[in-house]
Amino acid sequence: MILRSAKGLLLALCFMTHTAIAAPAATTADKPMAVLIYADWCYNCKMLLPRLAPLELAYADRVLFTRLNVTDEAAKARTREQAMDLGIGPLYFNNRGTGVVLLVNRQLEKVGELRYTLSDEQMRAALDALAAGQPIPALVPAPPAAAP
Repeated sequence: MILRSAKGLLLALCFMTHTAIAAPAATTADKPMAVLIYADWCYNCKMLLPRLAPLELAYADRVLFTRLNVTDEAAKARTREQAMDLGIGPLYFNNRGTGVVLLVNRQLEKVGELRYTLSDEQMRAALDALAAGQPIPALVPAPPAAAP
């Protein structure tokens, strides 16, 4: 394959390595984001990734899906820069786990999370609300009230 420009080469490399292209630093975003915090060794990530693939396709025009890799120190260094470029540095630095998808609105505020324990319907409801700028529905049922 012959690439005719530096941009074409960059896009090809990103596609081949599944690396997201970071947007310039911003205080607002064109689209809300679904940000997967993952590591190669993370069991929850391995359970979540195959379920996210069809959602990424279905919501690509309304939600930016990106991944922040925290597998090792080298990946974390790249990810810190990527998070800052996306305008979500504080969310990245305050996050303490993997296997979670942070739902980030256009004002770059965390408004919810997706986890592998949610049903596909719950994930779609959350993404629909995120894309529409609406509050994210309660995704985990509240425990039953204690009997008197």
